[in-house]
Amino acid sequence: MPDELDELIKSMTPLFNSLPKVINSRWEYQWVCDGLVWSDELPKVALTDRQEQAIRYLLNYRTGLILREANSSLEPLWNKAKSAFPRWPGFAPERCVPTEELVVYVENARKKLEDFLKENADA
Repeated sequence: MPDELDELIKSMTPLFNSLPKVINSRWEYQWVCDGLVWSDELPKVALTDRQEQAIRYLLNYRTGLILREANSSLEPLWNKAKSAFPRWPGFAPERCVPTEELVVYVENARKKLEDFLKENADA
């Protein structure tokens, strides 16, 4: 019986391999996955719940690589996805390595989220 992770990755491959990398794409922090996402990395079509969760894990893992704190439990997903859809813009080498700009951005975004949650804890 095929592995569930393999089946999930297989279902995502055609879509994510076909996403074009946009030179001037913008990035932002997504608090739902504690990760960075560039504007050209997500398809315009709806994903299944499992596919959305997988992408959140990939974004989280990649952000961990950028911050030098990657969650090792997500590495098998990262490796399988990278093998299955290597043309996905999210695997572009310059998006997977630490830069001062990205590290500072994520740290500030996390701080803003933490402050917001503290301010609204009693609301």
